[in-house]
Amino acid sequence: MREQQKGWLAGICLVFLVASVFMAGPSSAQKTEMKTRVYADVPRSATPLKIDSYTRDGVVYSSLKDIADALHLGFYSNKTKKKDVLRSGSRNITVTAYNPFILVDDDVFQLALVPVEYDDTIYVPAAHFINIINAYVAQKAVFDTEKLRLRILNSPYNLFAVDIGAKDNGYLLTIHTNRKFKKSDIAASIKHNWLNVTIYGGKLDSTALATKKKQYIVDEILPFQFKKSSYISFKLNKKIVSHAVYIDDDKITVSLRTVSSIAVANGAAEPDRKKWLIDTIIIDPGHGGRHPGCIGSTGITEKTITLDIALKLKRLLEKNTSLNVLLTRDSDSFMGLKERTQFANKNGGKLFISIHANASENRRVRGFSTWVLGHGKSDQALEVAEKENSVIEFEDSPEAYKEFGDAAHILNAIANSSYQKESIDLAQMVNKHMGKNTKIPMWGKGVYQAGFYVLIGAAMPRILVEAAFLSNKYEERLLRTKAFRQKIAVALFESIKEFKNKYEKGIG
Repeated sequence: MREQQKGWLAGICLVFLVASVFMAGPSSAQKTEMKTRVYADVPRSATPLKIDSYTRDGVVYSSLKDIADALHLGFYSNKTKKKDVLRSGSRNITVTAYNPFILVDDDVFQLALVPVEYDDTIYVPAAHFINIINAYVAQKAVFDTEKLRLRILNSPYNLFAVDIGAKDNGYLLTIHTNRKFKKSDIAASIKHNWLNVTIYGGKLDSTALATKKKQYIVDEILPFQFKKSSYISFKLNKKIVSHAVYIDDDKITVSLRTVSSIAVANGAAEPDRKKWLIDTIIIDPGHGGRHPGCIGSTGITEKTITLDIALKLKRLLEKNTSLNVLLTRDSDSFMGLKERTQFANKNGGKLFISIHANASENRRVRGFSTWVLGHGKSDQALEVAEKENSVIEFEDSPEAYKEFGDAAHILNAIANSSYQKESIDLAQMVNKHMGKNTKIPMWGKGVYQAGFYVLIGAAMPRILVEAAFLSNKYEERLLRTKAFRQKIAVALFESIKEFKNKYEKGIG
């Protein structure tokens, strides 16, 4: 017995000795020398995926986060505890820096070499780690140590894992895929506390995704595979106010709202009631200063028109309500797009309305339009967004907006937003009152979506209004008159009042 204890203690000491060597870590110079180029060959992708890696004593260590991305696994990192969790369907694969033991749910496996950490990133001995987790992930892989390639094997499945995350007023369900589905391929409905998601053309491993383990709002996941589609049912434990589906290149996201973004229950405490009151309105006159916006044939500029409408709207609100009304600019000054939403958030804005005038190469085009943040696909949407986003050329650091042009960034901003439904509601109210007050036609139909940089980041319902076309001679003449600009201000004023009345019901 004593000999066994000695052997056991010696083993523990060896583990801690190995761990201590790795915890010391190499110097930054050594780390640079050991950096290794490793790529993952992904099926149906012409571009290999780079895996951050380095070599030490002949062993390749790869970033756990990059491995998770390559295998379409969910990923969560706890920097404080130096712990990363990979999610494969219902399974959690837990890796801790400098600890040779990894957990797959309740099963324990020992790595030959301990995971290490550099710059808050955990690296694992790639070949050995892949061999262990292959039995627990839908997307299989082989690590070629000679060619330094992570080869992702062809899989009969294109749906791999489900992630569940929380947001301010609800939850996000993310279904990881290895292809991009069309919006028309997805159907989502809620009945008797079950969220049912049908994915036409989806192929899943039912045994990997099924779980009765409670995760946030989900008590159970039941997946079904049919001949031409996959069907995933989520048993929910909270009431859902609304839901929406967003499509990305390698995931399907279902956004679930569990409480109204603005209205709260009658029984809420007084401080909470005040929190949800629509008491601060942010008015954003488009362009300004060194960026004039579009220019009419008579020389009148968009920045002049939008500022005058904004000032008129501010006076209407202050005269007829007790609202706090703030302008992102109250003179002919330049303000960056990011600064505008930062100003709105900093000042506790509850509504954000960006005012603009439209323009088109076709000078016969006319009418007003309303817009919310979205991934605009039509030529018209792209044209309007490009025009309004062109202001970044006049900013000191236009490169700061590089990620904004990515469709995935915009979709993520929408999915994580608590206010998309309210934004659309406000835009619809503006359409109604603009038509009634200005008597000019609506450009197109309904509410449009496009990737307006000025709307990204505003933590409140936010819309952009194109009041009329400066490029149209008739509407330019209207926009030059104070009377017509007053009509636009009145339309916006009536829309804000209607929105406030609707969403403050029940607050008390």
